[in-house]
Amino acid sequence: GRSALLLFRLTGTEDAIVFPPLRAAPAVGRAAIRDFYQNTIGKIAPSGNVIKTDEDFVTELLAAEGVAAVHGAAFGMSPFFRISYATGTDVLDDACRRIQRFCGNLR
Repeated sequence: GRSALLLFRLTGTEDAIVFPPLRAAPAVGRAAIRDFYQNTIGKIAPSGNVIKTDEDFVTELLAAEGVAAVHGAAFGMSPFFRISYATGTDVLDDACRRIQRFCGNLR
């Protein structure tokens, strides 16, 4: 499904369905997303701002790539972020490419 597509595009694994709810995902999926995200903490976004929190991450992602996500703290699940997958797979593919590009542009 779409959640498996998100997981695969962002982490390269199909071992778990992460969205929603992230908390219920098998440990392998949670670890993959945590590792993907935690590699962004402390890095500098294209704007020059340092990413310190999940809220910083989604704010900078929206500004740089136009991808809207919700920071995990809004659901009591920091340091994760949530992405709605209630759209077509072509839109999800594009969003995943943008997220990867954003992360690749962090320094």
